Amino acid sequence: MNADSVHDVLVTMMVAISAGVFLTVLARWMRVPAILLLLLGGLALGRQGVALVHPESLGAGLTTLISLSVALILFEGGLSLDAAGFRHASVVIRRLLTVGVLVSWIGAALAVAVSLRVPLPVALLAGSLVIVTGPTAITPILRRIRIRSDLHNILHWESVLIDPVGVFVAILCFEGLLVGTGGTALTAFVLRFVTGLAMGALCGGVTWALLRVGFVPENLTNVFTLACAVLTFGLTEMVGYSLGFSEAGLLSVVVAGLALGILQPPGLQKIREYCDEIASLLIAILFILLTARLDFAHFLEFGVPGALAVALVVFVVRPVNILLSTRASGLGMREKVLLSWVAPRGIVAASMASLFALELETTGNADAALLETFTYGVIVATVVLQGLTAGPLARLLGLQRPTPRGWMIVGAHSLSRQVGRFLATQLKVPVVLVDMNSRQVAEARAEGLAAIHSDARNRSLRERAEVQEAGNLLALTDNESLNELLCTLWRSDFRRDHRYFWRSGGQPEAAHHAGGAPIWSTLPRPTVVAAELLSGQATLAEGDEPPPGQAGVAVALVSVRGPSALFPSADAERPGPKVPTLFLVRKAEYLLRGLDPSLVLRVEETGIEGLMGRVAGGMAAIREGLSGDALAAELIEQTRRAPAVLGQGVAVPHAHSPTLRERVCAVVRLGKGLDLGAPDAEPVRLLFALASPSDDPEGHLATLAAIARVVADGPTRRALLDAHAPEDVIRLIREFKPLDGRRR
Repeated sequence: MNADSVHDVLVTMMVAISAGVFLTVLARWMRVPAILLLLLGGLALGRQGVALVHPESLGAGLTTLISLSVALILFEGGLSLDAAGFRHASVVIRRLLTVGVLVSWIGAALAVAVSLRVPLPVALLAGSLVIVTGPTAITPILRRIRIRSDLHNILHWESVLIDPVGVFVAILCFEGLLVGTGGTALTAFVLRFVTGLAMGALCGGVTWALLRVGFVPENLTNVFTLACAVLTFGLTEMVGYSLGFSEAGLLSVVVAGLALGILQPPGLQKIREYCDEIASLLIAILFILLTARLDFAHFLEFGVPGALAVALVVFVVRPVNILLSTRASGLGMREKVLLSWVAPRGIVAASMASLFALELETTGNADAALLETFTYGVIVATVVLQGLTAGPLARLLGLQRPTPRGWMIVGAHSLSRQVGRFLATQLKVPVVLVDMNSRQVAEARAEGLAAIHSDARNRSLRERAEVQEAGNLLALTDNESLNELLCTLWRSDFRRDHRYFWRSGGQPEAAHHAGGAPIWSTLPRPTVVAAELLSGQATLAEGDEPPPGQAGVAVALVSVRGPSALFPSADAERPGPKVPTLFLVRKAEYLLRGLDPSLVLRVEETGIEGLMGRVAGGMAAIREGLSGDALAAELIEQTRRAPAVLGQGVAVPHAHSPTLRERVCAVVRLGKGLDLGAPDAEPVRLLFALASPSDDPEGHLATLAAIARVVADGPTRRALLDAHAPEDVIRLIREFKPLDGRRR
């Protein structure tokens, strides 16, 4: 290879990779099918444009690159295939994969044969190439037009499942064109099918076993799996070559991917994400290379007969396919019209057409260019026409979904389940939980909630019917960074003011700008609260005000006003009085459980007897059976005997009462200070008076410890003294974070 050739290869690959990826990113940003921009980019960069991309400079390597790229794209498709979704596929989808395939194949073949007057084997091969409706082309359209869930699922699953079926039919037709019809072609196809199936299952099983036993280091799992896919394709091709046929490797990688997806080796989600990125890269490169080699002269030769063939495929074959596949399905004519119109072809069709065209060119077949031109004609017509008009058509037919109002909650622990049930009941909207913990998902389903066992970072979840109904995201995992990441990853699907996540109060305030609104920052990790709910250490209550006697400790988690859910900890707009609210009462919050706004006092009292009498009288007023006089006497005696002075102007007189059934605490701010007689102690300006049942020594000590932690923090102590209203004092205590000694 001379220097000029090396330079051409370098420039070709450099431009194809960089331009392909850039256009893919631009298409995601513009929310249009990437294929549309890649087609235009390839034409502009190829022989018909600025001539920066020269696919012919790759020589025989282009065929190898196409074959290997298609193999890896199909491997990723098999790996990502939802087996459960296939098992529960509707009868319409099953018909589209059987009856529909035959109608598309034979119908397109007849259109080509009649319009272009080509031999039947060539027409059959041309028809097989436009069977597939690729997810790379249809997914952006579906996300943009937001049609009804049942129609969305039909089109999505058809595009996902039909790729391998279309490839198999195309290979059979290609084999028939090369070796003729009859027993030879059929025998070659059966051998190819059996070889691909066996090699794919074997290699997929071996890959799973090596990943399962920990043979592969965790940081090499992704590249190891990709290497196994390449090896599967190569070994199968070698076996097929020795038996006298080729292209069995495409089936083998699909089967290997399916096997891994079903067996679920460790790190499967990361493997899927990695392979999805590789597939996106390969699609970008392929489209630039393949469209760069197209010649406008071939399209001119295609002429009116070719345009007629494309029109018959789009306007006749597809509608007939839908009419036969949807009979007795309950779908009306409006639904059938939309399904008939939305069927864009994608990368698999383009790649297979170019691959076969290149191989037929080597045999001198005069119809090689026609196959490629016809396939790209269908791709351009469907992607451009349907991509631009599907949305207006859906609106005209009244088949677009209303704005989704449901909730996707990440985390299926007991707290998430009860919050989800509250939202579903009060708002009358669907709620779906997403979690990687299969046990918690099973528990949620047993309670009648919709739950998905999956990693919430998997954006393909948007194709699930349950998630399509969600217009709000609530991330309740223990991982604060993951919660923020989820809100960022799903920003194109949920508006910013509809994304919420748990984050502790110790996180920097700027963090909430990343993806959504932080909530419940004064609470511990969600699973800690969930465990408290299960053990009885915390309870949830619904009502328009806190449970009786819990005004100081009950935390309002979420309120409902009209059609909206408001989180008091996040929304600037307050719920207002008397609206349905879900309250959390945690028994573990010893200090807060004993506080009541009526016992937060600011006094100028200078005598110990008067002060304790006032405090004890207030406690007796809210605790049935408690004697104010007896409690005052005990507090006075305890203070005189051993002043409970903590220093820094803080004292904690405390006592037990046999008639008290629930702990009670008062907070007193003293304007002039009070000398309790403790040596070397400054006058007391902040006093916590505590009374506990005689049979609760553990709770009494825990409350004293909680008080000590609060007042040991200088900023909190000063803020308590300066607070104007009793509610401000309680809020300061609630927001204090004992883990780091700071307030939020």
